[in-house]
Amino acid sequence: MRLFYLTALMALASFCLAPVASAERIDYYQDPVYQKISADDSHPMEELLELAQKGDPRAQYILGDLYGKGKGGLGKNRVKSRYWFETAALNGYSMAFIRLAAQAKNARDYVSAYKWYTLDVSDAGGDERRWSQGQRDKLEEKLSKNDLREAKEAANSWRAKREKERAERRAKELEALRVTQEKAKKKAAKKAAASKKGKKDKTAKKETKEKEFHYND
Repeated sequence: MRLFYLTALMALASFCLAPVASAERIDYYQDPVYQKISADDSHPMEELLELAQKGDPRAQYILGDLYGKGKGGLGKNRVKSRYWFETAALNGYSMAFIRLAAQAKNARDYVSAYKWYTLDVSDAGGDERRWSQGQRDKLEEKLSKNDLREAKEAANSWRAKREKERAERRAKELEALRVTQEKAKKKAAKKAAASKKGKKDKTAKKETKEKEFHYND
């Protein structure tokens, strides 16, 4: 049942990817926050949360959307919404930049909104890129030269942060691979040594039996 609900939810959430412009002007009614009836009950979003925690960028984006709207039994939480959108963006889900920009605009933080649109322009393509470019251009009317410089520096800083995290993640993956390969080599060497020892033991036993046979003659 949870899997069916999760599949339906992800299909519904994909609806959020198309009407980018209108999404910023929609008022959403919150769902009731999920509460367990039994201690053994699991949250209906448990599988989605697990996917997000394992690094799935689409699941992270959907969680950002759910927390932002108070949907799926998750209480409305702007901090968690922003966290999951930014995590999705860090993992390459460019659409998350638009949602981060919308949140910043709603908070009248136009410098941050300009930053997120700038990042989307550099990461996205096609209609998404052109739309973000247009929204960013409109914000220039609200920003001073110092604001624009601050926004661009913030975008560059965010890119550097992403590249650093990606490099660290890659280094951890390579180290994990090295450790796995090293363990496999040791296991293979141990198995080969045991096999070699077994052959020696069999040879020694055979020679002992042959000697006993001659002695009995």
